[in-house]
Amino acid sequence: MIPLPGWKDILAADWRRVDWPRTVLLIVCILAIAAALWQYFMPQIRTVTTTEFKAVPQIRETVKLQRVTVQGPARLVTIDKQQVAEKLELPWLLESGDSLDPRPPVPGHASDLQVVATSDLPESRAGYQEVAVVNTATGETTLVAKEKELPWFRFVNKGQASLWYGYDQRLRNVGDLEGRWQFLQIKKAGLALRGNLETGGDAQLQAGIIYEW
Repeated sequence: MIPLPGWKDILAADWRRVDWPRTVLLIVCILAIAAALWQYFMPQIRTVTTTEFKAVPQIRETVKLQRVTVQGPARLVTIDKQQVAEKLELPWLLESGDSLDPRPPVPGHASDLQVVATSDLPESRAGYQEVAVVNTATGETTLVAKEKELPWFRFVNKGQASLWYGYDQRLRNVGDLEGRWQFLQIKKAGLALRGNLETGGDAQLQAGIIYEW
């Protein structure tokens, strides 16, 4: 059996003889495998989708806060529910029951549901925290939002595939097929794996850092 090196042997090793490029690539590959396992066993639930409206989770700091009852206005200002349902394709605002599939994201009978405010948020890498504030004097509801701060460290699952075609300096047809997977985010930077295949037959697999602003 070949003895494994101890901590003293590792610390006493000549670091100038270490193959740093391969060592860094090995570390990145280990992180990529860890990210893939994380995504498989603990998949990220995308609450907001591009296909349908869904109920969004509460801000974590407010989930366990006490709920109190206050006196509301005699009248509540709402947006015409019929028009909202037609423009935003929300049939569950007008009908309820077992006929709806999937079930509506907001529980309750359709006659009890009213739309008091809407919001259209721009793209965000970190997401937003949104709070609905009701003015009990006027009955109007206002949505206020703040972009969340980017975390220092989190696993992500961002993929990209691209196909490029054009000419080189000799006016020859060239193409490039590329795939990219970003698996770890550190603030505005991310670790990713990239593979590409060129028309000449050359193929590459690389690990790198992506910085976005």
